[in-house]
Amino acid sequence: MRSIAYSDLLNRVAVKVGIAPSELNDDDRAMLGPIIQEQYEYCYGEHPWPELMAIEERATGKAPWEESETYPAGTIITYEGNFYEAAVLTTGATPAGSEDWTKLENYWPRISWEAEGKNALGDPLGVYLVDPRVYGNPRRYDPDIYPEGLRVPDRAGATVFVRYRPEPLKFSGPDYDNSATYEVDQQIYFSTDFYRCLSPTSAGQSPTTTPAKWAKVEMPRAFGKAIALLSRAGWLESDGQDGNGERSRRLGEDALDAEILKVVKQMRQRPSVSFASMPRPQSTYCGSAR
Repeated sequence: MRSIAYSDLLNRVAVKVGIAPSELNDDDRAMLGPIIQEQYEYCYGEHPWPELMAIEERATGKAPWEESETYPAGTIITYEGNFYEAAVLTTGATPAGSEDWTKLENYWPRISWEAEGKNALGDPLGVYLVDPRVYGNPRRYDPDIYPEGLRVPDRAGATVFVRYRPEPLKFSGPDYDNSATYEVDQQIYFSTDFYRCLSPTSAGQSPTTTPAKWAKVEMPRAFGKAIALLSRAGWLESDGQDGNGERSRRLGEDALDAEILKVVKQMRQRPSVSFASMPRPQSTYCGSAR
């Protein structure tokens, strides 16, 4: 999905509320920032925008133990019909009777909300036994959601693919400090835009001097018109101008509906393509995801 710089959207909102972009000051930015964030999160949550959703392969805990495999602590495997969790980094230790492994009682296969090296799942939209990016339109299982994670389909193997809505971006962060060092995923405000750190920096490595270490945090362009109008509505309503705010809100809703309609039409008009052959399932069981 094409994007728009936060600074461009901020200027657009400023014009909508009667502030010349050249006259924006820190107080204006501090007041408009939360309004823009709120309207962005609203637009983001109103539709499962295909280009903004994520698909990731996740372990289910159903992988059989292998003697030659090295397992980090926390890894869950199956052995002789039981589930075990690695207590330490381990290789070659047979799960049954080994202090390296803890037998899990009453465990059911699941996808954890968080996993090392993976993003937090956010809002899960579907579980697949094969990669839907490769095999076209495989069966989608509605996820059974529990505090411990997502229950996997009975037919699942060692891994499944989860389609989910990532957590919305945050347009926030302290001003860049030239004398500071930054770690991965820290965000800063630099020269009218927000940036996310991609790799650890040394002092003085700014988005200008070392651009490879930073990524600009940008808005989806499709949200631009709706966010500007909805932000104007929020601004007016906070100023007691409920009537004008309501009119601007309706226009913003109409703009968002128009973008959703575009996406729906594009999905319907997708040309047919050839995909890899679907692998034959290991089981003929066709029950529910439970």
